[in-house]
Amino acid sequence: MGLAVLAGGLAFVGSAEATELITDGSFENTSPSSNPIVKVGGSDNPGVGGGWSTFSTYLYSTLYTMPGPAGSGLQFLRPYPSGTYGITQSSTNVAQAVSLTATTTLTPGRIDAGVGRFSLSAWFCTYIDNNDYSDLTLQFLDASTNVVGSPVALGGADFVANLPFDMNAKYGNARDWGQDANSGTIPAGARMAQVLIQSHSLSGAPDGYVDLVSLDVVDTGVATPTLASADPPDKAVGVGPVVNIGITLQDRATAVNTNSIQLFLDSNLVSPSIQKVATTNTIVQYAVGLLPALSPHTYKIVFSDNGTPAATQTNQFRFTVADYLTLPTTLRSPLGSEDTTKPGFNVSVYQVDTLPVTDPPSVQSDLPGSIGFSEAVLAVRQHVRSPRRGQLDQFQRRHSQFPRRRAVPWNSRNDRQRGQLH
Repeated sequence: MGLAVLAGGLAFVGSAEATELITDGSFENTSPSSNPIVKVGGSDNPGVGGGWSTFSTYLYSTLYTMPGPAGSGLQFLRPYPSGTYGITQSSTNVAQAVSLTATTTLTPGRIDAGVGRFSLSAWFCTYIDNNDYSDLTLQFLDASTNVVGSPVALGGADFVANLPFDMNAKYGNARDWGQDANSGTIPAGARMAQVLIQSHSLSGAPDGYVDLVSLDVVDTGVATPTLASADPPDKAVGVGPVVNIGITLQDRATAVNTNSIQLFLDSNLVSPSIQKVATTNTIVQYAVGLLPALSPHTYKIVFSDNGTPAATQTNQFRFTVADYLTLPTTLRSPLGSEDTTKPGFNVSVYQVDTLPVTDPPSVQSDLPGSIGFSEAVLAVRQHVRSPRRGQLDQFQRRHSQFPRRRAVPWNSRNDRQRGQLH
């Protein structure tokens, strides 16, 4: 998990009763591009509530960074100019506009009365030591799209430059992810908000990576209990595959009637554990277990308060399970069947391309005797020379058998700079 580096006002960051306004904050709603490690998403002119403008992503499996934070999914924002490494559906400026009132209990009058609060957060990273960075700016807009109040900024050059170095299977100087956050009162007159991400290059393509963008708003004047948090969140992709549902309900002027709580998974009533904690919070948990790869699911919670008359609320969430590989039983071999007279080992790779939910179902392919497998399958720490053509032929004639105490001559040190994987 990445390092949580928090900055700015934190009073309402991750506040329990907040409503998330950003669509696809983890940049997972994408389609394939001409490059297998790059996905593309967004649209040219999204309206208010229409999601992100045009963007592209890198897969975390590239190991260009340390692993992402919890919930970061399969990929992160790659804010490159259009056309870089042949990917035209990409941009250094990625934006999303949202309504402050369409999906919340806030009204124009309540915003102008000062009861609306916001919390903004995002995770940032860069490629090794080049310190390319992105700025994220939140602006509030009135009904005529005029700017009201002061902009709220996250990330930036200094923030990214101070991210720690770490080691992964590919780089000894990979960077950790860091979270920046801020919060405050929604300014009077605001009816919409716009989040703008802009990348900056200090060396080559602008590797100012971003993930898990969140803009929460809360109506501090609500009197009935609220749904504090839900995991998996609504429209989440890449969940599990072992899934556990966790929901927090928070009391306000009235309290949750725990006997009224009902939890449904795919329209089936289930029996969750229910626990009252910290006096005002109710925790609802249900262990779903292992779910099929890329399968879509919904869960719904219904609860009432102890008011007279009782107020009943229903909240429904959708999620899609991550793609994952299940090895066929035909690949197994009984213990003791190995040939102990031959040193080393044989490599028989069974490979699947991990696909976002918007892609067609994945196709698995068996690649016996191949050395063209992912570095994630066989990562070599030593910086050795790339194999010559003759060496490759020799390895192929050996059917991918590698002697003990030797490394596959595989050089990944400079592949990123050379653009071989772009």
